[in-house]
Amino acid sequence: MNVHIAIPTKDIQASKAFYERLGFSVAKEYAKPGDQLQIIRMSHQGQYILELMAHAAAQDFSYAHRPELLHIGVIVENIESTLEQLQRSGAKLLKPITAGAAVKRFAFVADPSGYPVELVEE
Repeated sequence: MNVHIAIPTKDIQASKAFYERLGFSVAKEYAKPGDQLQIIRMSHQGQYILELMAHAAAQDFSYAHRPELLHIGVIVENIESTLEQLQRSGAKLLKPITAGAAVKRFAFVADPSGYPVELVEE
């Protein structure tokens, strides 16, 4: 069974590099030039797939104003060093490191298309 999360991207190569910094790796790449569609499927420790999609018709990137409501969560070993690395590469901080109820700490950054990504330290 193929279970994945698909998100649109403004710049698929920038998004690919962002998620690689978070430990994702490319599983497969697809392109349908006539349909102006490009897809990069990425896995994370072989447990799930993230599908990055670039399509000429999908350029509306209006996400929720509260990143907690719509986001991708990624478990990291050291939230400070991961956050620092992402910010050095241009990621925008959406919510600073905060103590969590169900997890030790979390923070939110925006991926290159502005999609919220939660960094979770358990």
